[in-house]
Order: sequence, then structure tokens, then C-alpha cells
Amino acid sequence: MIILVATAACAHTWAAAPVMRGARRFSRTTTFQGGLLFGTADTMAQTLQQEPLNAGRISSFAAFGAFYVGTIGTAWYRWIDRVAPKRNLAKGLAIKVVTTWLVLGAAGNYVNMMYQRMCETRAFQAAT
Repeated sequence: MIILVATAACAHTWAAAPVMRGARRFSRTTTFQGGLLFGTADTMAQTLQQEPLNAGRISSFAAFGAFYVGTIGTAWYRWIDRVAPKRNLAKGLAIKVVTTWLVLGAAGNYVNMMYQRMCETRAFQAAT
């Protein structure tokens, strides 16, 4: 489920990238949307699993979505839009898809696993 949500969030960021091309700073909107999307997805997952809602877990997912999808995802898609071929749309799209899954997919899964593991530690849970 998380992979599906991450894919949807990345697709949204990718679709929004041409609109935001002129902006110099990261869009607060994409940061907010990434956090909202991941937080909502975890809330739905906990509800479907019939678990009591864990606010710490929801906030950790929301923080990951805001940081990784909102800021890093936006920067990645702005960069890839500049370097991908524009004349041959099929080739440009193939390059975008393959490099995104190789770079963001692998890095995103690793960062997500490490972040969730950090959030599960006793020291982190005691601090929140």
C-alpha cells in the first residue's frame, strides 16, 4: 500500500513539475500535499487493519511524505525535466521513468525503511 501511495505522490509531483518550473524555491504546496498524502495513507492503513490510531506513526509518515516527496521529489522532477530529451517524447518519457525508479525508487525505499526503523526505537518513542 505504501508503494502505491508513494507512486501516486511521485506522479502528482511529476505532473505538477512543469507548472512550477519557474519557481526558485520548493513549493510549500507540494510539501504540504506530500505530508497530507502520506499521513492520510497511514491513517487509512491503520483503519483497514482495525488498529487503534497511533498518532506518532501517522506524524512520522506525514513528515516523511513532506520531506521526501514534497521537497526531494519536487527538486528531482524539476531537474529531470531539464535534462530529459524534449524532441523525442517517447525517449524522454522512458528516460524519466527508468531513472526515477532506479534513483528515487531505490533511495526512497531505503530512506523510508531507515526512517521507520528510527521511529520505532524506544528512545524516539519516549521523546514523542
